[in-house]
Amino acid sequence: MANQHVVDLEQRSFRQLLIDLSDGLTRNELETLKFFCIDIVPTARREDIETPIQLWEAVMEKGRMSLSDTTFLQELIKAIHRNDLLDKVIQYTNRVVHVPAQPGD
Repeated sequence: MANQHVVDLEQRSFRQLLIDLSDGLTRNELETLKFFCIDIVPTARREDIETPIQLWEAVMEKGRMSLSDTTFLQELIKAIHRNDLLDKVIQYTNRVVHVPAQPGD
């Protein structure tokens, strides 16, 4: 049960990171990020995306980003040259402690 609590905290921390990133993005930056996801998110889905949160969800659904793998997220943020947001992702990545799931969890 303690491991589940840690996982829940990590998930909340990851979601908060994505919200913080979303709050810092301009509309033009979102459009640029959507363009960078052209090979990951289908065109119809990309056209329906109006917020960064929707983009993060689409990328996670394709398995390109998760609370334990922010590599693609970092690449996206680097592509729009937002070092301030990249620092947030790196700080998150450096402080997350991953606890392996125990049998029966």
